[in-house]
Amino acid sequence: MQQYHFLSEYIVKVASALPLKLIDSLKESLNALGDIAENIKEADIIQLVEIQRANYEYYSENVFPNVQINDESNQYSLELDSLTFGSESRLIDLGGKGKTQRFAAFMFIIDCEKESRINFPAQSTSNVCNIGDLYILPPYFTHRFHVEISEKQCLRSVNLYCCMS
Repeated sequence: MQQYHFLSEYIVKVASALPLKLIDSLKESLNALGDIAENIKEADIIQLVEIQRANYEYYSENVFPNVQINDESNQYSLELDSLTFGSESRLIDLGGKGKTQRFAAFMFIIDCEKESRINFPAQSTSNVCNIGDLYILPPYFTHRFHVEISEKQCLRSVNLYCCMS
């Protein structure tokens, strides 16, 4: 069973959620030229989705705001994305191009420097992140759930967003 660490009302961390073999494979996909969606292996997507599903039920029942997701079936789709933070990197946000409405974000830390801190300034909280950690939070972290890292550090993540079409 996963151990959930509550960082704020709607932000949850799952430490060491990713196996090392998957992390290495995802790093290869991030290092390749082009969009993550073009480079990621199908087996890696399947593993990410399995981890997301294993944690989604807990998050939706115990953390997520009490809202009706879908009137008929509570079905949702997933969008794949990647983020890169760093002193010489630019923010890469490739998701949300369609007309979907995101309602939860699963941010898998794929690469970071030792003792990197992930900051959520709007919630006045900060956390040391490690490779393999999972952060579950509302999707619009560039707004109310803004994410930043400590100065002169780098962080790369692969994200799955739960979406309504």
